[in-house]
Amino acid sequence: MGWTVGALRGRPPQLAAHLGVAFETGIDNLGEFDLAAIEAPFGQYWLFQHRDAPGDGTDVIVDAAVSRDDALDAVARDLGIDCAELQRERMSWVNEHASAPELALLRGNSDEHEKPGAGDAPRPRHRGVA
Repeated sequence: MGWTVGALRGRPPQLAAHLGVAFETGIDNLGEFDLAAIEAPFGQYWLFQHRDAPGDGTDVIVDAAVSRDDALDAVARDLGIDCAELQRERMSWVNEHASAPELALLRGNSDEHEKPGAGDAPRPRHRGVA
């Protein structure tokens, strides 16, 4: 199981030239996509984008056991920049969760993702109908 830690600015052809990686083309139920697998200290991360996706962001996907920060460190290293510059200049979006929310739920450790300030805003409580 993988999770998206963020989105790099740029489409696969731009990223391929900058990172020196090859993207493969595939197709799924949403249409054609481009995918590159890049070696990292923790295994691999993947750059993924559906060709019909709006905008120019390319998803950075890692295995659920890999933290967001470890993944971003690997991407920054591959781009030859520090992680702060990566997030400030090269990412169009960064996941607010430090680890895969699904993994925390599977481990029964959902507290981190339920606390106010650690994810979504607190949910309003509604009174039941009597």
